[in-house]
Amino acid sequence: MSDAVGDLCWGWAEVADDGPSAAGRRAARSALDAFGAGLVLAHDGSRPIVTGGDASISISHTRRIAVAVVGRTPLGVDLCELERGPRLWALIPRFATPREQALIASDRDAVVLWAAKEAGLKALGLGLLDGGVFDDPEHSPVHLASLVAYARPDLSLVIEDRGDAILALAYTAPSTTTVAPFM
Repeated sequence: MSDAVGDLCWGWAEVADDGPSAAGRRAARSALDAFGAGLVLAHDGSRPIVTGGDASISISHTRRIAVAVVGRTPLGVDLCELERGPRLWALIPRFATPREQALIASDRDAVVLWAAKEAGLKALGLGLLDGGVFDDPEHSPVHLASLVAYARPDLSLVIEDRGDAILALAYTAPSTTTVAPFM
């Protein structure tokens, strides 16, 4: 992720025989160590949290790699493999508004949309299935164009192509401009 996204610490880990969740914990430990002493990875029953300091954490993984991001601001990260594109088409009607669906022209577009929504919702402290926010996508209160209004006016979305995956980061930072491929 670019240096323009300052004050965040990143951790990466390859998925090994112990599985993607363990890789996520290793990535989190790396990010927490880089961020500062005394921070501990915990879980609130539905998502990872940080104890021992004023920080937020978000973790994502594919079948091959895990990423964790730590910062002092609400944030969310998602890493989605491009090979998942064909399978996402079946889910898009439930999770994408008609306007967003009209913008999806390829499997890659479906992956970008999925990763962006996941990251944005994580930054809001929600998940794709929390609170029924996508039970009626046409009238959903949360879609990419509304993430800024729904959350905070300084929520930014950055998308990065990682070769075989799309990395999406939603975060708040001073004086940022919202960047989103689907609006």
